[in-house]
Amino acid sequence: MSKWSIQVRISRPGVRAEAIRAHFETWFKQEGDDLVFRSPLAPELSASDHLKWLHSMLQFHRKFIRKLEADGVHMTVHISVRGRTLSLEPEALLLAHQLHLKTEIEFRT
Repeated sequence: MSKWSIQVRISRPGVRAEAIRAHFETWFKQEGDDLVFRSPLAPELSASDHLKWLHSMLQFHRKFIRKLEADGVHMTVHISVRGRTLSLEPEALLLAHQLHLKTEIEFRT
């Protein structure tokens, strides 16, 4: 099991789910009522690397993401960490900052 899991989650998009999946092609996968986009990078890479990769994929969809937010669709960056510490490079924070996404960090032992 890897030390972390990093994903962007769209919570209960409802009737917007198909339009979102169509916009992002195959990136977001259905998981229950949510749509989830996980980083496919190797698990030995840092959490920062995963976040920077997700940002590189989503940054050019900023207007669409902001429109979703305005329409009441909630997107969240979810970081699940095995352990008690997490260190992130400043550039890794651009994903949540530039796309105006809430961030949830879960520490597992």
